[in-house]
Amino acid sequence: MDVKQRLLSSMIISLGLTIISEGIVLMGIASLLHISLFFIFPALVIFWLFQWIISPYVVGRGGYEVFPNDPQYGWLYNLVRKIAEESKIKPPRVFVIDAPYPNAFAYGNRLSGMRVGITLPLLNILNIDELTAVIAHEIGHIKHRDVEIGMTIGLIPTVLGYISTLLMNFGYLAIFLAADEIELLFAIAALAIGFVIFIVTFILQIFVLWFNRLRESYADLTHF
Repeated sequence: MDVKQRLLSSMIISLGLTIISEGIVLMGIASLLHISLFFIFPALVIFWLFQWIISPYVVGRGGYEVFPNDPQYGWLYNLVRKIAEESKIKPPRVFVIDAPYPNAFAYGNRLSGMRVGITLPLLNILNIDELTAVIAHEIGHIKHRDVEIGMTIGLIPTVLGYISTLLMNFGYLAIFLAADEIELLFAIAALAIGFVIFIVTFILQIFVLWFNRLRESYADLTHF
């Protein structure tokens, strides 16, 4: 869907800006507080874990959870449950999202439970057969563990992006503060390594885009 592609592009741009800005902020904090960079990486791990925990609630903000006895959307819950059971997976939690665009998506984690979000505009423009096909696609993502796989694969370039940003910022700063040739060479080496990692990160991001498109096609192969 075009909306999904636009959202994916926006997320990638946002991710890139976040990687750069957070790396610079962490470098600044480390410098101001005289904290070793070795303490920054555990902080990043804690930060990513925090993001993993809260991400389902951020993604589904404005969502309304649907239950079987819901007078308005109980039929939607039963439809999702029917497709999930025929796909031989545990039925996910169902949320109706108050958003201005038509979309459906699978999300969640082991703590929050797997979820399917469906926006109100999508419910208004699709008939039951079209909606069944869309939900089956999202159930396919859950069945194939695309949420977990995508997060794991996407984490690799994210981590490398942070490392690249930290090394290049350190290299730039060290060049100006170098007191002798050894420190200058060390600064140039850090800058060069950071740049190489940046190139690798860029290539991996392209791979992640390709892999995500592949998983989108694979989700359509759900049989129930």
